Amino acid sequence: MENQKRIEQNWLDCPVIKAFPGFSREKLIITLIIILAILSRFLLLGNRVMSHDEVNHVVPAYNLYKGMGYAHDPVTHGPFQFHVLALAYFLFGDNDFASRVPAALFSVAAIIFVIFAFKRYLGRIGALIGGVLFLISPFLLFYGRYTRNEGFIELFAVMTLYGLLRYFEKRDHFSLYLIAVVTALQFVTKEVAFIYTAQFLLFCGILLVVDLWKILQSEKKNRRKSLLLLFSTALLFIIGVMVFSLNNQSENPDRMIFTASIVLSVIGGLGFIAAIAQLLLKIGWLSLRELPAFNLIVFVGALILPQLTAFPVKLIGWDPLDYSAQGMLRTGIFLAILFVISLLIGYWWYRKLFLKAAALFYLIFVTFYTTFFSNGQGFFTGIIGSLGYWLSQQEVQRGGQPFYYYGMILIPLYEFLSVAGTIAAIYFASKYHKFFQKPCLVLSESFENDKKNPDDEKAVVEPEKFPNVKNETVTEPDSILQEEKASFESNFTVDLNEIKEPGLQPLWQDGKIPTLTLFLFWSLSALLAYSIAGEKMPWLTVHIAIPLALSAAWGIGYLLETIAWKKIISWYSLAALAGTITGIFALIGIDSSIRGAVKPFSGKELTQLKSTNQFILSAIVLITVMIFLVQICRKWFKKDTFKFYTLLLIGILAILQARTAYNASFINYDYANELLVYAHAGPGPKIALKQIEEIAARTGQGKTIKVAYDNDALYPYWWYFRDYSSKFYFGEDNPTRELRNYDVIIANTTKESRLKPIVQNGYYRFEYIRLWWPNQDYWNLTPARIANALLNPDMRSALFDIWLNRDYKKYAQVTGSYTLTKETWEPSARMVVYMKKDLLQKMWSLGNIDDLSQPQDDETEYISDEKFSEIDPFVTIGSQGVEQGQFTAPRGVAVSKSGRIYVLDSDNHRVQYFSKTGEFLGMWNAAERGGFNQPWGIAVGPDGSVYVADTWNHRMLKFDENGTFLTEWYANDPADITKSFYGPRSVAVDSNGRVFVSDTGNKRIMIYDQNGNFIDKFGTPGMGTGELDEPVGIALFEDKRLAVADTWNQRVQIFDVEGAHPTYQVVASFEVQAWYSQSLDNKPYIAYLPSGNILITDPEGYLVWEYTPQGELIRSWNGGGGNIDNTSMPTGISVDAEGSVWVVDTFANHVNQFVLPELKEK
Repeated sequence: MENQKRIEQNWLDCPVIKAFPGFSREKLIITLIIILAILSRFLLLGNRVMSHDEVNHVVPAYNLYKGMGYAHDPVTHGPFQFHVLALAYFLFGDNDFASRVPAALFSVAAIIFVIFAFKRYLGRIGALIGGVLFLISPFLLFYGRYTRNEGFIELFAVMTLYGLLRYFEKRDHFSLYLIAVVTALQFVTKEVAFIYTAQFLLFCGILLVVDLWKILQSEKKNRRKSLLLLFSTALLFIIGVMVFSLNNQSENPDRMIFTASIVLSVIGGLGFIAAIAQLLLKIGWLSLRELPAFNLIVFVGALILPQLTAFPVKLIGWDPLDYSAQGMLRTGIFLAILFVISLLIGYWWYRKLFLKAAALFYLIFVTFYTTFFSNGQGFFTGIIGSLGYWLSQQEVQRGGQPFYYYGMILIPLYEFLSVAGTIAAIYFASKYHKFFQKPCLVLSESFENDKKNPDDEKAVVEPEKFPNVKNETVTEPDSILQEEKASFESNFTVDLNEIKEPGLQPLWQDGKIPTLTLFLFWSLSALLAYSIAGEKMPWLTVHIAIPLALSAAWGIGYLLETIAWKKIISWYSLAALAGTITGIFALIGIDSSIRGAVKPFSGKELTQLKSTNQFILSAIVLITVMIFLVQICRKWFKKDTFKFYTLLLIGILAILQARTAYNASFINYDYANELLVYAHAGPGPKIALKQIEEIAARTGQGKTIKVAYDNDALYPYWWYFRDYSSKFYFGEDNPTRELRNYDVIIANTTKESRLKPIVQNGYYRFEYIRLWWPNQDYWNLTPARIANALLNPDMRSALFDIWLNRDYKKYAQVTGSYTLTKETWEPSARMVVYMKKDLLQKMWSLGNIDDLSQPQDDETEYISDEKFSEIDPFVTIGSQGVEQGQFTAPRGVAVSKSGRIYVLDSDNHRVQYFSKTGEFLGMWNAAERGGFNQPWGIAVGPDGSVYVADTWNHRMLKFDENGTFLTEWYANDPADITKSFYGPRSVAVDSNGRVFVSDTGNKRIMIYDQNGNFIDKFGTPGMGTGELDEPVGIALFEDKRLAVADTWNQRVQIFDVEGAHPTYQVVASFEVQAWYSQSLDNKPYIAYLPSGNILITDPEGYLVWEYTPQGELIRSWNGGGGNIDNTSMPTGISVDAEGSVWVVDTFANHVNQFVLPELKEK
């Protein structure tokens, strides 16, 4: 065994080239890892689109770089990142590459730190494996190239673990100072510092309890009493606090529960203090302070105690984010109290060391949170707001992922090598009882030393076995209490050195430290913590991957140290490898023949015989291979066989994980087929940006080009347009015609219905995916779904393709999904980019070359003149609400001969009627007929009867002028008696009582008599003359002409309806510059003026348009009154006997009367 280890160690120390004896193989491997780390973190670093969360970090950092200062905001986490980003912009310029340089540097530094700092805890080989695992971890690589805090935490995390292990080994002051500095850096970086600190304290607490249990072994009765009292009082205190918090957060806090919870908390707290005091008396203060776990708990606990101020503030029911004078006073009281307690504990524990460490901690904390003392409030937002905001986000549950999100989805998809290595570590440690070990450069050597020299705390590395390696020793405990020992009486102290029984020593007393125990605990606690936390986001997997990689490094390192390399590097192993691969393919052949459409032994046809032959041949090969492998393995020990196949599996997984990491960071980095992202920017924004930059360059405008963008396009263009001098941000507001002054307009596609009336034909249109999310079909997993996925061969194959290649083709086929390609991916958010035509025509590459020799078209040729007139309402009826005279999304309006104004209060499902001065007269809701369901169309007959198109009940209703029900009818089409109305939206009645109904969904016009008897119909779906596509508003003129708003064809068609046997021929038709979208709101109505001119509403363009019957535009005005861009939604329209125009403004919940001024003659 010793010879084997000597060979392995000598192999690392052998020079690569004899001419350079100092450059060993180990140094070559380290050099290669570092080079690969640099390349993997920095190559193509600026190519990926700046993602949503990155923008929140780079813009404030850019402002800081430009001298505009920085004020800490808990929403974007700690200030550290913003300062190092500003430094990166100073050194490398402000661009995407520079924005990611800090994260990349820290990620590389973490790899280097693991290789050099963890040699004594992972062994030389294990440290190298740790570096490789950090190098090829998909999460550590991806977020090491991402402008988030995880890249920084990667380094701070391994430094924290190193500091903890170093203190357990050496118990020196440097370890504590290192822990203080790293903890401060974590707190100025991200709020996960609270989870890291909790893990730190919990781990030390568990070790402390075990130590105390061992120390008190000789006094079992006292041990049980002391620990029972300690735990019971702590539990009582926790229950009291929880009951107090829950009661205080309820709407009606109970006074008795409040009192009881206070009593429980006080009793529990005092009892806990008494239990600790009793324990101190039993063990002795100095003896307790010799325990490293206890020192770490006191040191770190006291150090971060003021950071927890938000906890008691929130428990009482106050808001820690309340920055009012009263809120700050309340919070300040708690902060002051915790600061005093912190100092008292530290001073009492070890004043010199603690005060120095606290000075280091708060120097870092204050410097960054106040931005080098330029923002005093930053100290309070940091020490209180950080935790306060983080607690509030747990209630919001951002991301809302299932509890198994990390353990069952992300870790198996990406960090499978670390999982396998961790399993190997648990196996080896369990088999050899080595969860605690002495620090050593060779893990297995440490185990041998344990057996040979259990009392030896000296060097565990023998120089003669390891050439060129210095003889490192475990330093004797350098107690931090020497100067204070004299002040304590000996009868209060149990001398730990007198405890000689092997099983009764504290864990640290035999020189062993909890290396693997720490890594495993940190992995499990991180998985549990982030799975339980309300906010579950993919990047938090980084904090699970780090300890998993270290655990795996321990396991794989031990495997490589103890494997019989002479047997592995032989023809036998190569033969075993070839046989294994052959056997795998034989198994695949058997499986495919069994799962195929044609089963083996099913018949004598050619295809059946082919399946049978495949099965038989594969089975013969498999049996032969198994016999062959058994013969080879007989030459090995069982453990050698086990380790060979374990190594083979680890090697395969390493290749696959490196491939996964490469694909995620260098191939699929802009796409949502990777699940290690959430709201992720698609490639579209950067494609559009390159087009804009090219246009600006070719037209000589540069960054003075006029660009406008909305609140959704703010990400990422808040960053990309940071120094564009002519940018315009119109946010969530409805776009206005001011946008016509801009060369480029970028907005969410949901605003397109508002944009189209503005841009008309003056812009080229491009559409891109701006943001997308990974497929989330893993939601609501049940045992039945999991079983189906595993047992269904098609689904199993589809899931394997996703795991291996992120290929969703088979999965789309199995599930019948059509939204899993890059072009159709859902969920996603799309953006539309409009680029002005006259600008693009200046560019030969984007315009028409033939047009370059001709005069440039004027913009007015693309964008029509609205001939707008500013007209204000003469009378306005209604407001938002459900009371009399109030509306909720009104749609239709009709005016009777007597002057009554009937309004369809659609979302209140009723009709209201008013006098022409706006006085409320009455209302009805058709309760006797089951009620209305969003009625849209209304008209008044010659006898005063009121006809209502009850849209989503798909029927017509007739009432008298006061709302008394008269009759109802459905489509009654004799040609198809089963076909009903489909969302009828408008009705018109002529002087003879003929009732015309626009059967919108069926794309036809229906005609009835006044009692609902079918007369005729016309119209078919289509775009040709006389064909209709979404007919909505209809209006009659002198019983001869019926004008139809042919919405989706963007035209008005006028039909001949004169006489008893009309032809229904189109007598006129004209296109309109309106009705661009197919949204639910874009349902226009139409009316005739006494002159014969036609009025149409443009709901999403805010306008009412007046045309001649031949289609000449006369004028337009805003349906809500005022200027052209005043937000409104003109829908229903009617003209009274005096020629006044009544327009429904659905947006404002108004009905407006307009008196049109006479047009001036030209």
